[in-house]
Amino acid sequence: MWAREEFVAKSSRRYFRAYLCEVRQNPFTYGEALSPDKLVDRQNELQRTTMSLISGGRLFVVGPRRFGKTSILKAAAERATEEGVPTVLINVESYLSIEALAGALIDEASKLIEPSLRERSQKLVEWFASLRPTVSYEALTDKLSVGLSATTSDEETATLVEALNRIDDLAGERGIRIGIILDEFQEISNREGLPAERQLRAAVQEHHNLSYVFAGSDTRMMLSMISQHSRPFYRLGASLFVDSLPREDMRLFISEAFAKTGIEITADAVERLLDAAADTPYNIQKLAARGYELTTLASQTLVDPKTVEAWLAQLLSEERAVYLSLYNTFTTRQQRVLAAFADPRFRDQRPSDIARTLRLAESTFRSARLAMEKAGILRPTYGEDKQALTFVDPFFGLWIEAWVK
Repeated sequence: MWAREEFVAKSSRRYFRAYLCEVRQNPFTYGEALSPDKLVDRQNELQRTTMSLISGGRLFVVGPRRFGKTSILKAAAERATEEGVPTVLINVESYLSIEALAGALIDEASKLIEPSLRERSQKLVEWFASLRPTVSYEALTDKLSVGLSATTSDEETATLVEALNRIDDLAGERGIRIGIILDEFQEISNREGLPAERQLRAAVQEHHNLSYVFAGSDTRMMLSMISQHSRPFYRLGASLFVDSLPREDMRLFISEAFAKTGIEITADAVERLLDAAADTPYNIQKLAARGYELTTLASQTLVDPKTVEAWLAQLLSEERAVYLSLYNTFTTRQQRVLAAFADPRFRDQRPSDIARTLRLAESTFRSARLAMEKAGILRPTYGEDKQALTFVDPFFGLWIEAWVK
């Protein structure tokens, strides 16, 4: 009896090791910036962003979270660098202050101006003397760390402007062009307001050796910054909106990715997957990746719509603790508004009609809806003839519809 149990245990381990080998080849990727070769039908966006960097343009890239904007920016930075325009990619949200952002820009741009660590360490204080930088060497990582002297809140934007001015000067002295990509650019305005926009606009339009890409996922705010006459960045440059991928391209990608692993997914199953993910690239990849794992574990070779439903149910169950924790951070009224946006019956109704059905004052409904936007739960979508709100994470909406009664 003991020998049989040992045999079963060893067989199970062998099967699980084989399964792990298969899973490591998962053709679907999410939760990280994709390499250029893994981007699905983003060649136009990638080409336009790259060309803007190479040609000295000013480009505003606007795209909701989960739509692959950061992957496009990363790929464009790599390609521009390969074409002779070294490019810095900075996520503004990663820094607690504008001053810290300026320090990061100095650090990254100085690497492009002077690759030698030793030479750079000696030159940094001289190059950016007006900002009184402090330079320290980190032996464990073999890197320099750049800090700036403390400034008041009113001086932070001026510090960023001065950093960009000096980078432009240094690039000009060396006869090179440098690309600057600021992702989640709207955070500068969120923190410092219109005065910061004015200062940055005045500086950027005078720079002749820097190319700029200003990107952001707060679509309402970014579009406001570049489309309103009263805003400083109005008509400073071109704009690019990163939207959903064409369904035909995603159908082909999903079918071929599964086929390469020996799994057939029916056309109806692909449609169900795309519907569940609301054509959001991140969610498409996430559901497909989890589905691939489950299918491989079950040794299936055919995926139909019922299989996709099972994947979705499994995924929502696994995310329950996260979604429940998030849902409970909202007030009862806000939860009712969220439930309404998750309910298909309200999908095409006007806000005033939804508020009436929920027995809420329109002002209460409007403030709750705005709170959901600011919290990054809902986002505006722009159709041909109307603007609507939808879930940033469509799976959260499906979880609310299925689990919250």
